Amino acid sequence: MKYNRILLKLSGESLQGAQGYGLSTDVLHSYAAQIRQAVEAGVQVAVVIGGGNIFRGLQGAGRGFDRVKGDQMGMLATIINSLALQSALENDGVRARVLTSIRMEPIGEYYAKARALEYLAAGEVVIIGGGTSNPFFTTDSAAALRAVEIEADVLLKGTRVDGVYTADPEKDPTAEKFDAISFDEVYSRGLKVMDLTAFTLCKENRMPIEVFDMDTEGNLMRLLAGEIQPDSGTVELGETVRIGHFSQEGRELDLNQRVYDCIHEVAAQVKTDEGTFSAKTMLERFLFTPDLQQTTIGRLSGGERRRLYLLSVLMAAPNVLLLDEPTNDLDVTTLSILEDYLQSFPGPIITVSHDRFFLDKMADTILEVRPEGRVDIFTGNWSDWACKRRPAEEKKPEKSEKTEKPQPERPREKKLKFSYNEQREFETIDAVLAELEEKLAACRRAQEACGSDYVRLQELTDEQERLSAELDEKTERWVDLNDLKEKIDAQNSQG
Repeated sequence: MKYNRILLKLSGESLQGAQGYGLSTDVLHSYAAQIRQAVEAGVQVAVVIGGGNIFRGLQGAGRGFDRVKGDQMGMLATIINSLALQSALENDGVRARVLTSIRMEPIGEYYAKARALEYLAAGEVVIIGGGTSNPFFTTDSAAALRAVEIEADVLLKGTRVDGVYTADPEKDPTAEKFDAISFDEVYSRGLKVMDLTAFTLCKENRMPIEVFDMDTEGNLMRLLAGEIQPDSGTVELGETVRIGHFSQEGRELDLNQRVYDCIHEVAAQVKTDEGTFSAKTMLERFLFTPDLQQTTIGRLSGGERRRLYLLSVLMAAPNVLLLDEPTNDLDVTTLSILEDYLQSFPGPIITVSHDRFFLDKMADTILEVRPEGRVDIFTGNWSDWACKRRPAEEKKPEKSEKTEKPQPERPREKKLKFSYNEQREFETIDAVLAELEEKLAACRRAQEACGSDYVRLQELTDEQERLSAELDEKTERWVDLNDLKEKIDAQNSQG
């Protein structure tokens, strides 16, 4: 992903949808789905929402309300919207927390930076309501403040337009779009992207702002994935390169089209290392029976459509594959078919995945993108990478301490040793890892057996995610303990 942590600013007016007031469930579900995709891709997401669909302080002041009281009413409106988004996210299987800048437990927890970062690190969406808790400040200012405070990589402003224009494109058809624009130019042109308080705060703290159309499904993920053209540099592809991109959001399928026609229009046949196969044969290979091939796509289940989309990517005969979380929403049988196909794929495969079992089976090289922008290359699968990853930087200070100005009579260094609890943990952690791996395998088998029981499937999916997270944590701990054991053994061998 292009960003690791984002602050997403949503306008209250956008939540009202076509109805022109209140809350639109369709818009809420759309926003929740886009945020879920970002979270599943490993992005930490914090959200600030306006309250203009319910009440705006300035509007209240224009109708005779005291400005301070009006702004306070607007703050409460943002919390109503925050609760609505939280509910939509939780209904979509995403853990979300509402933090409020005004104390109002149990509606929401009182905002604190440390608490927000803790929840973000745990994979939860943090929705910050109540503005700044002060009158005369907009939710744009609140978004800028929280983005700086939580050290977000970018402030993303989701609107109904796809960027920054010379004028409002909804009112002025001659408005021209900026590909990029500086803070100073926004000032000089008087563009009303955000209020000046928010802009000044972002400028002084070097917080980049990106404006995009949140109402177009999939735009948030495309922005995070970097599918927008780079501001600098170039991407060059060879003349013979044919890229196949399997994305999380998939592509729009014609629900009235037959399954067979969907694949046949991509290619009548495909050539692999195993031979040449017709569209019909490939469909059968991907579990589409002859009867199912003649049905319309609209009658397929969500999992079957996902499988059909995967096959359509492969039928285009790419020689380079880009796979974004390919194992998400795939049943065990389909996953096995995919793995068999990829093992015979003649070209390079680049995949982003949280599925360590898939990476262990398929990967022979791991690319680790470091926070400073450096890319470290490891030869081997995920388990190999977990064992080998020990940045050289961590060891350099120890060496410098030993070689810097050695003293003739240096005090004896304190011997390394396991604590009692560490010793017990070291002795049992292999068994713990094996038990977790067995539980994950059992969970996968149960998913395969649950058929069309989608409630049970969701329960098993949640359990799988929990077990995977616990396994990752224990694996990291195993690496740390083994590293300490090696240091202890080396120390003891030196007397």
